[in-house]
Amino acid sequence: MPLETLAQVGRTAIAIGIYVFLRTVMCSPVRASQIAHALKLPRVSVVRRLEELIKHGYVERVGNAYRVTDKVNIPALALESLIAI
Repeated sequence: MPLETLAQVGRTAIAIGIYVFLRTVMCSPVRASQIAHALKLPRVSVVRRLEELIKHGYVERVGNAYRVTDKVNIPALALESLIAI
């Protein structure tokens, strides 16, 4: 995520984005209520931050759940972690 985007979305949105990313890696879209429960945040705040992440193109809504988009390049991240090892 570019630095200017990080400054716009804030720490809570970043934590939510990381949680959605991890659930996507596990092949499982996640509902806003699950994110709120896991991160101990109000569901309304989670939905608001998810909307910000959708606006920036990092998250998409799938029915009642959310997952990261192709803008978050999971295969490239996996390849980088393998190269680091």
